[in-house]
Amino acid sequence: MLFTNFKKNLNLFLLLTIINIFVFTLLRLCFCIYNYENNCSLGDLLYAFYIGFKFDLRLALCLNLPVFIFSLLHKNLDSFSQKYARWWWLLYLVVVNFAVVIIFIIDFGFYDYLGNRLTIVVARFFYNPEISLGMMASSYPTLLIVSGILFVILPLFFGYKILINKISKSQVASISLKKTIIVFTTVLLFCALGLYGKMARYPLFWSDAYFSSNSFVSNTALNPVLLFVESCFREEPDFDIKKIEENYSLMSDYLGVEDKNDMNFVRHVKAKHQNRRPNIVIVFMESFAFHLMGLSNNPLQPTPNFDKLTKESIYFSRFYTPHRNTARSIFTAITGLPDIGAVRSTSRNPMLVKQQTIVNSFDDYNKYYFLGGSASWGNIRGILSNNIKNLQLYEEHMYTSPKFDVWGISDLHLFEEFIKTVKQKSRDKPFITFIQTAGNHSPFLIPKDHRGFVTKNISKKQAKQGGFKHKEAYNSMRFLDHSLGVFLQQIRDPFFDNTIFCFFGDHGKRVPSAGAAHMPKSQHLLNLTHFHVPMVIYAPKIVKPHVYDTVASEVDILPTLASFTSISYINKGLGRNLFDKRFANTRYAFTLNYNTHEIGLIGKEFYFVASINREKECLYDINSSDPLQNIQGSFPEDFTKFQRYCFGLYELTKYLRVTK
Repeated sequence: MLFTNFKKNLNLFLLLTIINIFVFTLLRLCFCIYNYENNCSLGDLLYAFYIGFKFDLRLALCLNLPVFIFSLLHKNLDSFSQKYARWWWLLYLVVVNFAVVIIFIIDFGFYDYLGNRLTIVVARFFYNPEISLGMMASSYPTLLIVSGILFVILPLFFGYKILINKISKSQVASISLKKTIIVFTTVLLFCALGLYGKMARYPLFWSDAYFSSNSFVSNTALNPVLLFVESCFREEPDFDIKKIEENYSLMSDYLGVEDKNDMNFVRHVKAKHQNRRPNIVIVFMESFAFHLMGLSNNPLQPTPNFDKLTKESIYFSRFYTPHRNTARSIFTAITGLPDIGAVRSTSRNPMLVKQQTIVNSFDDYNKYYFLGGSASWGNIRGILSNNIKNLQLYEEHMYTSPKFDVWGISDLHLFEEFIKTVKQKSRDKPFITFIQTAGNHSPFLIPKDHRGFVTKNISKKQAKQGGFKHKEAYNSMRFLDHSLGVFLQQIRDPFFDNTIFCFFGDHGKRVPSAGAAHMPKSQHLLNLTHFHVPMVIYAPKIVKPHVYDTVASEVDILPTLASFTSISYINKGLGRNLFDKRFANTRYAFTLNYNTHEIGLIGKEFYFVASINREKECLYDINSSDPLQNIQGSFPEDFTKFQRYCFGLYELTKYLRVTK
């Protein structure tokens, strides 16, 4: 039975494979045209399509080999021998190809929204379906997209039905058994080579797409279906006690550990001030990337209020967040640990929700957290409520201000709700407060009650030149800055003189094609815009304005703010006081790209980037006119130093997040 209808099944298999490859290539071409970036070479782009073809061939074989192999095994599974088998395979082809088309469509929107190809990270949106669906409905023509998806089913069904019927009715010449075996063996070898992907020792991996330092080129080479499936099997990283022991001396010195016994990384920090109990207000500024600030010489000057604030504050011009994600940023600021979750943010992992935080050392303080929407988003409620004692959490349903969009009340009204609440509740005790803005985010809406804000109508070309995707994103940034300006005018109240404000961007952003020409090449080409954000400490009655150009990290926020108070605390994170001169020679910022599985370390002059599995390790000169050049060989001592610190911090973070 093995070779009954062999030629017809072979013809069907080859045609199905060719159709799939053609469609996948067409979709890749659409992706490339829509997201095209001018700074990539034609040679790299052609090679990306070559790599992409091999991924597409692998996917096409995975989809169609079952039809070919099982149809040869038994006549009951042969679509050309049994009618019901034909209907079974027809159903199979429609379902799997429909699923593939859906993944391609979601991937297209996912990249358009976040600048990354589709991985299991998308699952985080299903944890908050109301917000996610609301955002989609506000940002995209959802009804048209859903209707289009449904209409895909009919062409798939009738197209495959016609193809199978046509082959079934065709007359094919019989071939000898010997020739059939030769052809069958050749086909299997071809399929094995196509699935393996390379004539080399190791098969084709998703990392082969990252042959270029240009992220657009690499993303063009990827196949979203294969990438998504592979990401589903990634496990959360676990620590290796041997690596912790090997790096203990280096890391304990880096953190300033005094009691170096029994793998101890705990630091007991004594207060340097007496009877100083200022209020602390920490504000997460949504998507407040440095290259979008007026102070970065952005030609659109979208942030006059924040720019002015830097001149009245302690301003850190080289401040970095470890990630490009809000939930991960919240985890980092609260715990002092980079969020190294491989698939999802740690706030979404119930096994790791319990952590330590310096906030609890503010014993006699009222503790508040204000956000315009719901703390169920990203499961940040777990990180906040489980770790901050006596926290008073304020969400959208607790305000008098009306809900504005999918993210709850507007940022302008969120600031006003904060002022109103602390006036009523914090008359006798100092407070430490977190305010999480969210409006500078798709769907980029402006509330009707905007306190005199005027939108500006600029072209898409002008927006991109300033680093914005479109004018809506530009005006959204302007409105967040406007809200900040209104807030700074409204807080001139009794508690203001004794309050320290910390404003910082919760993460950076991707630069659109041909955008942000006002920034150094390294910011775009090395993706530093994903992490580079501004940070200020504002307290006119307590601190003197000063500009620091040393490297600073989000993990350092709480230790630094605590240094202004009479609070002694226990530090179990990676953060260090930014004013502590002991660490002047080891000021670094750790970074993590969870989509590409790369970690990095930013220093004064260099940026070290490595894949977690160490297949790739590069050292770049941030100030170079050719920042993509790997200078590892020219600076071997610096390369080794950055390598040790980067992987040391990564391994230590894995250890600290599971040890209490």
